[in-house]
Amino acid sequence: MVTGIDLVKAQIRIAAGERLSDIVPTPVAITATPIECRINAEHPKNSTQRRHHYRLNLPGGNGVRSTPPSTPRHRPPYYDSLIAQAHLQGTNREEAIAKMQRALSQFVVEGIYTSIPSTSASSTTRFRAAKSTQSWKFR
Repeated sequence: MVTGIDLVKAQIRIAAGERLSDIVPTPVAITATPIECRINAEHPKNSTQRRHHYRLNLPGGNGVRSTPPSTPRHRPPYYDSLIAQAHLQGTNREEAIAKMQRALSQFVVEGIYTSIPSTSASSTTRFRAAKSTQSWKFR
């Protein structure tokens, strides 16, 4: 997303015998600021949830890519709690954060508790200044 290079297409062309230098410009230019958000099925007080059926509608738009597609879901309690991801990009960090806040506000998840924030750590000075490399817990 941030280089403008289709990596799958490049891999196929390399596998077909083309040279990397003919496919990918050197140096590779980073043209955007990315942010990834993981949406997990998490109860705020304990890690187990009795309801495992849920409905999920995902945001989209310019610079926003969400996975998986919007369909009814069933989440067994024995697996990874990840239910969706949002990959966002902006021309700079402030734009990427604004897109992230908009995308998170547009997620619709019914039937389970999630890690989608009710209050956002993205408004903190440390997050906005990129002074932290750790994952943020939104609680």
